[in-house]
Amino acid sequence: MKKNLLFVFFLFLILTSIYFIYSKEYQLQGTYQGMIEKNLYTISFDNNKVNFFSSITKEHFSSTEIKRIDKNKYKISFNDKLEFILKIQSNSEIILFNQNKEYAFLKKSDSPIWEKGYEYRNNQ
Repeated sequence: MKKNLLFVFFLFLILTSIYFIYSKEYQLQGTYQGMIEKNLYTISFDNNKVNFFSSITKEHFSSTEIKRIDKNKYKISFNDKLEFILKIQSNSEIILFNQNKEYAFLKKSDSPIWEKGYEYRNNQ
């Protein structure tokens, strides 16, 4: 009886640990950098505002149109000119989806993104 109770207790601990690991909800905050069509872009989140810009092409979009699709997925619209589906992968990575392509963006830090093993992703 004791062994069965101990087994059930450990099974409960394992299952609740797995649940909390995989059900983690990440916050939409910080500054991320990534490549789109061979240009470096930065996307930043401040409160309920999104800034998307490139120091190379000088493009800049700003929006407060952030619609939550599910736990870690958002739809971001920039005045009907540009629209992305954004998925938060982890505290340090987001994926932007646009026109059947996906682009990985890494959280900005002191070192450039290519030193972290940045990889361009394209699902065509």
